[in-house]
Amino acid sequence: MRRIRTIKAAMDYIHTNDPESSVTEYFIRRSIKSGALRAQYAGCKQLIDLDELDEFLKGSQLVQITPDFGVIRPIPERFEHRRATR
Repeated sequence: MRRIRTIKAAMDYIHTNDPESSVTEYFIRRSIKSGALRAQYAGCKQLIDLDELDEFLKGSQLVQITPDFGVIRPIPERFEHRRATR
């Protein structure tokens, strides 16, 4: 059976096994948002598999998260009509 937890419960699991861990909720959320870590959604809750989280933190699936600031990004098409009407 898979061990599915919320991010907060996963953080409790991590800090129980490693009290000196520097992993934060923000890091896990950013990893999910970037696609480096998979999550399932139950309403607005993000649920993650503890086994996948362990593998991810061991480095076997480590992906560099690059910030988007400092780079010119294209305007999404959904905002094009607002710019044209001004």
